[in-house]
Amino acid sequence: MEGSIDVALVKEFYANLYVPGDKPPKHVRVRGHLIKFDVDSLKTFLETPIVLEPGETDRGRTRIK
Repeated sequence: MEGSIDVALVKEFYANLYVPGDKPPKHVRVRGHLIKFDVDSLKTFLETPIVLEPGETDRGRTRIK
């Protein structure tokens, strides 16, 4: 159903997200799938352009085309 939220899926995402003492996560396993959610992946998914401050470069980042 479009617009609905699978609460169980969201809970599983957050339950698998936190690993004590580890670096901030950049991926999480949900129902057997590895979900990547680094800055570039989130910006691509949300279709958000990279906004740079004056003097910043976009080295190492991808742009949405």
